[in-house]
Amino acid sequence: WSRELNLDIPALKEQIRHLIEVHPHVIEFLELMREQKKKIYLLTNAHGKTVKIKLRKTKIGKYFDDVLCSFDVGHPKEFVEFWEKAQKKLGFNKENSVFIDDTEDVLKSARDFGIKYLIFKSSANSKAEPKKADGFITIHDFRELM
Repeated sequence: WSRELNLDIPALKEQIRHLIEVHPHVIEFLELMREQKKKIYLLTNAHGKTVKIKLRKTKIGKYFDDVLCSFDVGHPKEFVEFWEKAQKKLGFNKENSVFIDDTEDVLKSARDFGIKYLIFKSSANSKAEPKKADGFITIHDFRELM
């Protein structure tokens, strides 16, 4: 997007970093997954520089075994090719993986790839209105998974 819009997206993110925050109860959820010895990956369409800004601000990077940006894969999460390359790099088993996202098209792509457990996060941030997704379990708060 930086190239398409001739904007320095990471610089813009840096300017609004004070608005970046962790969703309620995400840290407790990540800690629970760690206690249960689950592998945790952050899969994102955000550019790596933007992800670094967000992880530095939120301090949640320590919970992830790996971070995979669609920019590095060459395909956005909305394409099955993303999932093929992600599986090859991370080695996850799609039959027993849980994937949570706030974009219905991303979940559809993950489903097409064969990821078995898919959950829709009803809002992308604390300011957004909650949405519902057809055909997916929907959560509003990560406490619903604990």
